[in-house]
Amino acid sequence: MTVVAPLVAVVLGLSGCSGPSGTPSGEAAPAGSSQSRAADEQAIRDTFERYRTALREQDGESVTSLVTAGTLDYYGELAGLTATGGFEEIGARGMTDRMNVAMLRHRLGAGKAEGMDGKALLIFAAKGGLVDKSAVEDFSLGEITVRGDTAVAAVSPSHQDGPQLPPRTFARESGQWRVDLLPMIENTDKTLAQLAEKYKLTEDEVIFKLVSAATGKQVGQSIFARP
Repeated sequence: MTVVAPLVAVVLGLSGCSGPSGTPSGEAAPAGSSQSRAADEQAIRDTFERYRTALREQDGESVTSLVTAGTLDYYGELAGLTATGGFEEIGARGMTDRMNVAMLRHRLGAGKAEGMDGKALLIFAAKGGLVDKSAVEDFSLGEITVRGDTAVAAVSPSHQDGPQLPPRTFARESGQWRVDLLPMIENTDKTLAQLAEKYKLTEDEVIFKLVSAATGKQVGQSIFARP
């Protein structure tokens, strides 16, 4: 299955970045003005480039400073599920979450996940290469639509025959634009479900095959047992 590596990269490629959104003079421009929109768009592009650089350098601390609070909360939930979750709790989550837990239990272990918050887990993932750097390569941000404190950026592949990629979402928090990776979860869930349908596999069979291929070790239902 040639889709294994890209899918694992997308699944664990949760990260983001932030940047100041001031005008060149350092004074806030009136909301809705062309100057304000231009400043926001540039701040968003700067944020994404800082995030891309942090991933390339496996700089976990910088990565965590560039993501939304919601992204860190999500990683906190993953840490809790990895540390103490059982079949019932993990089985109630979507495919992306279940795959993340399987990967983290294999690479980190339930014991080490216990007591971790979202920031600590994301630092581990970035430094340990679980957040695949290729997930932010070979594309650039296209048109950016800003609505209040949220923004959506179209994604343009670097190569003409490159795959179609979902847009990237950003949110302004405490005056800074940050990458919001939560919308990617829904997109990845849909991709995984389509994969299961295509190969006539159950959702868990897809998860176990992908995680086994990514880790080089056989992963099965026992990975979801309560520690």
